[in-house]
Amino acid sequence: MERRQVELFEIERQKRTYYNSDKQLELPRHSRTYYDCFGHEAKSLSIEERLRDLGFMVCHGFDLQASVREYKADRPAAITSCIPQTFEFYNVYMRYGERLHFINTIINKLSETEIIQLFIDEIKLRYNDDELRVKLADWKDEKLIELANGDKETFKRLITTTELTRQIM
Repeated sequence: MERRQVELFEIERQKRTYYNSDKQLELPRHSRTYYDCFGHEAKSLSIEERLRDLGFMVCHGFDLQASVREYKADRPAAITSCIPQTFEFYNVYMRYGERLHFINTIINKLSETEIIQLFIDEIKLRYNDDELRVKLADWKDEKLIELANGDKETFKRLITTTELTRQIM
């Protein structure tokens, strides 16, 4: 088999893992793997693999907000308190390729629902179903500062929406 054929076969195999026996979308691993960046389950996958899985799920109709609500309903606050930070990390990682950046201080002022919605909007722009991957690290501080043009509200809006990502992509 040619290399590309092997890659395509692997992509199709991976896509099948996102469905249960009833052909319903289902996270391929325990929810905590995706919703708790500090849990030992998350360490079983790279951040790129978690983003790939979530990208596929969200872009194929998975209700991430509802899934997070269900996850929270069954667990104590001590476990679920890191959900906003986990999705904040995902957002920053998709944009800059790192988990911590000065934009964290702005994103973490959003509510949990807003942070997750920002993630959903961002990953829908970045996920490539043909390659089964999420495009990462295309934000540059210079571009952000240039577009904000010294206006604090514009700066905040660019960070808390997908406006800059849409311009770059």
